[in-house]
Order: sequence, then C-alpha cells, then structure tokens
Amino acid sequence: MSNKKDSGVYQLDNGYWAYRFKINIDGTTKEKRRRTDEFGNPFKTKTSAVKARQQAIVNEKVSAAAPQAKRPRKKVSEVYNEYCGFGRAGKVYATIVKQNSLWNNHIKSKFGKRYVDDISAAEWDSKSIRTD
Repeated sequence: MSNKKDSGVYQLDNGYWAYRFKINIDGTTKEKRRRTDEFGNPFKTKTSAVKARQQAIVNEKVSAAAPQAKRPRKKVSEVYNEYCGFGRAGKVYATIVKQNSLWNNHIKSKFGKRYVDDISAAEWDSKSIRTD
C-alpha cells in the first residue's frame, strides 16, 4: 500500500523504478513521466524515484513561477538575411546561387513578410516548395 509520499512511483517489469505526476499550474496541466534520473541512469530503488519525483514537482513549480524571457519576433526575411550574412561561410558558389533562386522565386513571395512563429508546420507543408 502506498502512502501520499510515494504515490505516482511504480516498479517496472525489469525491477527498476519510475515515477509520474500531473500538476495544475495557473490553469495549465503539466504531466511528466520519468524512468531515469538527470544523468540517464535508471532508478534502482523506490526511495530514489520518490526523491526525484518530489524534486521534479518543485522544479516545475519554480520554472512556472519564473518569468519567461521573450524572444524577439522575427520575420522570415530577417532570418534569411541573417543566414546570408553569417551562415553561408564555406558554402559552394552553386549552393548559394540555388538558395538565392529558391528564396527569390518561391519563398519570399509566400513567407517573406510573415513572422516565423505564425507559420505552422501544416501551412508550410501545404505551401511546400517543389524543386523536382
């Protein structure tokens, strides 16, 4: 029989231990399951899994309470221009020409003025660029 302290801790078929928890922080539910510690080692004892579970719950609460640093929003054209300035070092000339061609003929008109975080993966796939 488990007490409140070790609820959510269970034994695996291989004899090791794991934990799970679900907490509600500011209206959002956070769920975690772990079989290994932060170093990738399995929990060999129940007490180690209990301690790790308690620490994980505390870490979730602390990270939710800490203010999140906002990244500046960037447009796709800004990201591409930054890549052109710093990411092309060592590329073959033909690769650079092809990238410029793809950007100018296909990507720029569809996504150039849009913010990166506004584009979903499904939208990108529906407007995918075919070069075949």
